[in-house]
Amino acid sequence: MTILPQARTEALLTEALADLGVTPERGVGLTGLTQTPEAVTAALSNGESVTAALLLGADGAHSAVRHALGLDFPGDASDLPWHLMDVDIAGAPADEARIDFQRSGPIIALPFSGGTFRLIGFGEPLLPRLPASWTAGEVRWASEFRVSHRMVPTMAVGRVALAGDAAHIHSPIGGRGMNLGIEDGFVFAACAVDALQGDLSRIADYARLRHAVDAAWVKTSHGLTGFVTDQSPMVRFAKRIAPPIAASIPGLVDMALKRGLGLDHPTDVR
Repeated sequence: MTILPQARTEALLTEALADLGVTPERGVGLTGLTQTPEAVTAALSNGESVTAALLLGADGAHSAVRHALGLDFPGDASDLPWHLMDVDIAGAPADEARIDFQRSGPIIALPFSGGTFRLIGFGEPLLPRLPASWTAGEVRWASEFRVSHRMVPTMAVGRVALAGDAAHIHSPIGGRGMNLGIEDGFVFAACAVDALQGDLSRIADYARLRHAVDAAWVKTSHGLTGFVTDQSPMVRFAKRIAPPIAASIPGLVDMALKRGLGLDHPTDVR
C-alpha cells in the first residue's frame, strides 16, 4: 500500500483545472456574503464583489462562509496535542501501513513513495519511538494540532452550500478528511448542474445526501479516536489483542479497509 500525499493530490487537481482553463486565485478570502432568491453575492478581501447563481464554501475549519450563514458548529475538542510528520525512513516496509500501540501513545506510519512516511501520533516525540530497525532521515514537514469532532446542522442554506472541513472536522484516524471533502465536491457538482437548470431543490438534496454520510464518519472517527487515545489498562490490553483477532476473522480486514477508504457506501447524487 502506498499513500498519495495531499499536496500531490492538490497538484493533480490543479493540473486538471488548468486543462479546463481554470486557475485558482490563491490568497483571496471571503469577507461577507448576501443572497436573494435569484443569486449570491460574495464580498472578497481584495475589494472585489462577485455575484453567482450558487456558492460552495470549502474554506476550512474556520470557514468564513459558515460564519456568514450563521451556522453553529457543534461538537467537542480535545486538548491532547497530536503530532504529524513527513520523514524519510530507511529499513521500514515501503508498502505497509503500521500502527504501534505503545504505552506512551500510538504511532501510525503510512508509506508515501520514495521512502518517505507520514507519521501520526500523540504523547512523547515520535522519532525516538520508532522501531529499532528503522532509521529516520530528513524531516520534510512537521506539525502539531489538536483534535476536534464537529458537524454543521445543515450543509446548505438557500443557494449557498458547505463542503469539506467547513462542514465537518474530525481526527486523522481513518484518513478520510480530504476524501470526504472530495466526495462533497463531486455530489455538489452533480446537484449544481440540475440547480443551474432551474431545479434549486437539488441544493437541499446535496445537503441531505452528504450530511448523512459525513455525520456518520464524524461519529465513527470520534469513537476510533477515543479507543486509540484511551490509556486505561483494560483498553491497552484490548489494543494488544484486537489486531491478531481481527486478522483472523474472514472479511473483517477488508471491511475495515473499505470503511477507511470510503468504499463502503455509494456516492449518491439522488
